[in-house]
Amino acid sequence: MDLKKLDYITAPEEWIEDILEKSSKTSPSKAFWRKYGSIAAMIGFFLLCSTSVTVAAMKSTAFQTWLENIFGSGNVKEVVLTTPTALPTADVKARDNTVPLQENTMVAGEKESFVCEYHFVGDEEQIDQVYTVVSDGLKKMTPSTFEGEYNGTKFGFQYVISGNEIFAFNYTGGMSEVFFYYDKDTVYGARTDGDKKEYLLKINLSQNTVEKISNDHMLCNFVMSPSGTKLLCNHRGDAYWSVFDVKTHTEKKIDTALVNGYARTSDIEFLDEDHILTYGESVFMGEDENYETYCINLDTLKIEKKYNGTGEIDMKWDYRYDKKTKTLKFLDLVNGTSATIPDVSTTGQIVAAKGDYVIFGDIDMEDDTFYLVNLSKKSWKKIDIPKEFRKNMEMHIVNTQKKILVTNSKKAYLVDVSSL
Repeated sequence: MDLKKLDYITAPEEWIEDILEKSSKTSPSKAFWRKYGSIAAMIGFFLLCSTSVTVAAMKSTAFQTWLENIFGSGNVKEVVLTTPTALPTADVKARDNTVPLQENTMVAGEKESFVCEYHFVGDEEQIDQVYTVVSDGLKKMTPSTFEGEYNGTKFGFQYVISGNEIFAFNYTGGMSEVFFYYDKDTVYGARTDGDKKEYLLKINLSQNTVEKISNDHMLCNFVMSPSGTKLLCNHRGDAYWSVFDVKTHTEKKIDTALVNGYARTSDIEFLDEDHILTYGESVFMGEDENYETYCINLDTLKIEKKYNGTGEIDMKWDYRYDKKTKTLKFLDLVNGTSATIPDVSTTGQIVAAKGDYVIFGDIDMEDDTFYLVNLSKKSWKKIDIPKEFRKNMEMHIVNTQKKILVTNSKKAYLVDVSSL
């Protein structure tokens, strides 16, 4: 099931235009990859995040010297692929710090923890192989198979697990989705029974038990909360959202005044386990029409707060460029704080965003300046990129390690930006 789709059949045309206007932003990370990256470049990013990092025993290049001048010599380390004996050897070897993959390959999982090779049988996508990252490339994973039965009908799927994330695939017997959160062999999923029935299941993988936990009317798009305790359910045919508690097996309808029934899953973001951010109503300030962002408490099903504006980075963060003052402002809609960067000569756009870090600049101009911004600290670093480096240069955010990966097609460097 596509978690990011909008049902254009039932959504009124005027509402679609309205919501698309509000959310016309492109996902920064997706835009960045579409502009700059191939799948190989993306996998290079994931690969190098888990690779041993050392300083190469060779003379510093002009590219490395430039990085050191910006971030400090102690913060720039060339990535060297090593294979400790305790770690498995990759089945797909890294070459030039990237992993070459075929066209029918995708990054999968809620946290993009897996890499898959697939093919189509008619309109059905079939996963052939799943990989995880090891020190020198990608290691094949051995999928497990679950086979269960409910109401006299057998169903099943294959799956792999990394940490508390499960990736399920090759569904059979009406199984349509297994949600990403994995907790002590317990997972939750959705199964269809005919054209008009879909219900939620609690599945214990080790005990091979199946429990139906909802009614038969869950023909929905779903969004699971970060810790897997709640499901937001978009009842597409009836044009409303609900919240389902997976522990108590109870469902509460969300009033359409809080969440528009035709809102897409990308128009809603969990702020924490019990609160979501979503688009609110339009308000007029003079002749200007602006939109609000609502913070909704999922326990009380009330609007807890209303914020002026909508986020262009995510549902929480917005940015604005003022041509007259040449300033770039980042605004935290939830906390009401902001950070302003002076003397910014371009309108630009967000070209990458992950966690606390954002890269801003104009990717279409050859002589522009980029800014690396730490949203939580409201600090930034100005990065002037020489023309000779721009053509093959890529920058990727490694939020969990507070680093950025910078490559120039020949070498790759991890830059520590924790002090930013």
